[in-house]
Amino acid sequence: MTKSNERKNLQDKFGVLRRELTELRKKLNIVGPEKEKWFKRKEDLKKEVSSLIKEVKEKREKKEEINSRVKNLKEKRETKNKEVKEKIEKVKTLKENVLGSERRSSPGVLKKQIEDLELKIETEALKFSEEKKLMKKISKLRQEYKKIKEDKALLDEKFKANEDINMDKKIAEEFHKQVQDMAKKGKKEYNSYLELSQKIKTLNSEQEKAFECFLKSKKGFNKVSKNLKNKLGEVSKIKKKLDEVNQGKKEKEKEKQEKDLEEKSQNVEEKLKKGEKLTNEDLIKFQGSKD
Repeated sequence: MTKSNERKNLQDKFGVLRRELTELRKKLNIVGPEKEKWFKRKEDLKKEVSSLIKEVKEKREKKEEINSRVKNLKEKRETKNKEVKEKIEKVKTLKENVLGSERRSSPGVLKKQIEDLELKIETEALKFSEEKKLMKKISKLRQEYKKIKEDKALLDEKFKANEDINMDKKIAEEFHKQVQDMAKKGKKEYNSYLELSQKIKTLNSEQEKAFECFLKSKKGFNKVSKNLKNKLGEVSKIKKKLDEVNQGKKEKEKEKQEKDLEEKSQNVEEKLKKGEKLTNEDLIKFQGSKD
């Protein structure tokens, strides 16, 4: 193959490679941003999932705290209900003991009756039989007075027990209300927990898809980059060969020019030896050979 044909062949290859490089750069400009897009999407989803996992953990801890409070409130409610039952039984017993005492005379009335009878015995001239009869009545009234006083203490205790029962019932009802409120909050937190868990599951699936797309884009990017690198290597080699061919051509042309000048210089010297007339052109050629 002649140098001219070799040069043309190299130039043709160089042109083809340059067009291929242009196409590869275009592809790289497409797959590069595509790869970065999927990488960013993957990382964004990863951050979102991480944030949601933290939120889910907080929800779970809050739910556990609510469950603990509900359990504690239930125990308090049960304790109060038990106390109420015990006090109701106590009231029943007291009620049986003081049954009918509400219909008896009041202690004050009985005490006045006793005092009046005692005064009558002291101030009036009574027969022995009458005085004995009054003394017997006073004794009976005193026994009744004592019983009423005892019953009054029981009635007071019954009244106090009823007040305690009502108070304990209110407290138990308040505990029950708090249990219901806490249960509602717990259900709300649990539903929120399930919602977030489902969202995490969905985002994890999206993250996996984004990662697969990223790997696919990265593979395509690496393939194009490798091809581009190989083509650049080929271009470099061909350019080097072209430079060598062009350099050889220049050296050959220079060598030819020097040879031509040498021949012309010899012709001028021959004319000088023969004494022939030199033209301006001969002088220029001779001067050029000296330079």
